[in-house]
Amino acid sequence: MHIEPGVVDGAKIVLSYATAAASFGLAAKMALDTVRNDGGATALVARSVATTALVFGFFEILPHYPVGVSEVHLILGSTLYLIFGAGPAAIGLAAGLLLQGLFFAPFDLP
Repeated sequence: MHIEPGVVDGAKIVLSYATAAASFGLAAKMALDTVRNDGGATALVARSVATTALVFGFFEILPHYPVGVSEVHLILGSTLYLIFGAGPAAIGLAAGLLLQGLFFAPFDLP
């Protein structure tokens, strides 16, 4: 949604896939840590659903004021991390952005 298809060359696309794979691995480790230490799978699922809904709501439903370049993604992500934990925040950010892509820009998804 931020980068037009065809703008990024092939080498950078390969690097982005490697970065995504590493991110998914780290998110899986953090999710496992949440299951082991913070209330089990039920807590992970509940927190992940809550963060997914919040991400979707913040990015699509709330009004967006033109403020130029900002760090709103980092502010939102760190806030979710502090409230819900690392694993649920990672899952919620990924799932919320996936929902946003599916509903509003499916042509951008691979």
